[in-house]
Amino acid sequence: MVIHCDYQRGPSGSYLAVPIFDQRVPEAVYAAARCGDRYLGAARRAPSYPCNGWEGGVCWGGNCTCFIPLDKRVQGKTIDVVLLGLKECAGENSSSEVWVTAYPSPHICKRVTLAAPQLSATG
Repeated sequence: MVIHCDYQRGPSGSYLAVPIFDQRVPEAVYAAARCGDRYLGAARRAPSYPCNGWEGGVCWGGNCTCFIPLDKRVQGKTIDVVLLGLKECAGENSSSEVWVTAYPSPHICKRVTLAAPQLSATG
């Protein structure tokens, strides 16, 4: 599976978040990207952990999200995001999408000081 995305520009700390859905075999599918002749790896990954909600049965999820950091060298270029799977995983069972986000949040703060105008005494 290949997803093409155009990355125009973003704040410092931008990255691609690539969620991988419905893995039949946990730890069998990973995300990577290429931009021109450069390869971009997923430096971090967040797996979906098993849960036991409301004292029910444990749900074993194979979903995870891979995070691919972006820098200024990829701005204005097309990035191809690919899913790489082991032979134990069936490729048609996994799906994905791509989100561009940043950490920490790229908020900008400006301080504005308002002052009353000075009135002249000769007015």
